[in-house]
Amino acid sequence: MADGVDGRPDGPGPEGGIAADLGAMDLGLDALDITTEEVDFAGLREELDRVGRHEIIDEILTKNNCDIKRYAKDVEAKLRLVEAESIEGYVNESDKLSDLNDKIRSCDDVLGQMEEMLGRFQSDLGSISSEIRQIQGQSMSLNVKLKNRKALHERLSRFAEEMFIPPAVIDTIVESEVDANYLPCLTLLSRKLDYIRTSQDAKASAAYQDVAPELARLETKAISKVRSFLLEQIGVLRKPKTNIQIIQQNKLLKLKGFVSFLRKQSAIAHKEIRSYYCETVGKTLL
Repeated sequence: MADGVDGRPDGPGPEGGIAADLGAMDLGLDALDITTEEVDFAGLREELDRVGRHEIIDEILTKNNCDIKRYAKDVEAKLRLVEAESIEGYVNESDKLSDLNDKIRSCDDVLGQMEEMLGRFQSDLGSISSEIRQIQGQSMSLNVKLKNRKALHERLSRFAEEMFIPPAVIDTIVESEVDANYLPCLTLLSRKLDYIRTSQDAKASAAYQDVAPELARLETKAISKVRSFLLEQIGVLRKPKTNIQIIQQNKLLKLKGFVSFLRKQSAIAHKEIRSYYCETVGKTLL
């Protein structure tokens, strides 16, 4: 292939065919700043002329029988070919780039919607957080009220329990004989007497005026009956030929609950029982 006047290959070479095809096509690339400026290869020639005189490069080119000017023209031709191929590649990929641009815009729209949704979600979370704090405050308030009501319920329950005297207890203390079934009633009576005498709630209540006299009458009746019962049981020791140890173990030890009731509720009656017991045992043993 012969060289033209300007040193370029004559005839429709590879780059000439692509350039002619591109010239005949309306690519619509006016907006693309790809071919609006011509590439200046003058600098490349100057550089090749300059380095061509370098002894090492000159030795390499001479060894390969290479004409530096012709080599520069070949490089220029290859660069133009690469440029044409690049333009053709851009044209071929233009549809894909357009699709990619559409997808990017679609993604931007989706991200915008997500941003708006997240903004509303954040606002809703703030509202929910405020409601949770409000509910938490109400819960704490209800918890305090519940504790107060439980404490009040316990006090009222105990007050009602201690101030109430079961009719069966009254009947047993007043009417029944003193025996093993009598002792639980004495224990209950003793507990109610302690409560009504020590509790400020009981003394401040309207029921105190009704319950206190009734308990006092029951106490007097119980002390009288227990005193008589203990005197009678101790009197058995005065009988002749009585085995004191057997009676003490089998009978008198079981009466310690009655003695405790007298010691707690009537110091006078307790002192009388103790003196009578000591006197009886002393005379019997002597």
